[in-house]
Amino acid sequence: MIRDNVIKEYDLNLLYSNLTSNLVPWTFNHNVAYGDGKMQYGFSTNVYDDGVLENPSLSLLLNPVYKQLKVKELIRCRIGFIFYSGGEEIHDPHVDFEFPHTTSLFYVNTSSGATVIYNERYGDKFDQYTVKKKIEPVANRIITFNGLQYHSSSSPKEKGYRLVVTFNYR
Repeated sequence: MIRDNVIKEYDLNLLYSNLTSNLVPWTFNHNVAYGDGKMQYGFSTNVYDDGVLENPSLSLLLNPVYKQLKVKELIRCRIGFIFYSGGEEIHDPHVDFEFPHTTSLFYVNTSSGATVIYNERYGDKFDQYTVKKKIEPVANRIITFNGLQYHSSSSPKEKGYRLVVTFNYR
């Protein structure tokens, strides 16, 4: 499912200005998709992880997005910051968790680094990944899919960065 114009412009601008300030405790990642050792650099920060609220300020800023989701149990809320690296690079296909859940991605900015959703799901037997859909990041867009569906982020193919909030929940 894809929805555009999810939150008010004021809320989006407030979120964007805070995430691109020096107030966020970004953590450097060698591989943004927990992959096979390839260097796919980026930064992330957890807002909520495994029952623990890690950043109350960001949680408040994300509340307008969170209210749009049908969450019974939040597993994790993580924000990813991926930069241009010389051209589009599709990151390793992965699932965030190996148990049934839902994943929603909220795009904070418009960028050229697509999200790739594959036909394959965790637990399937297959020889290679086949692309089901590519979704372009558009500011104020949210996509929701079965969390057991393999997916990939991408580095922007044009200069700039990709700023995405991932919600994993039941």
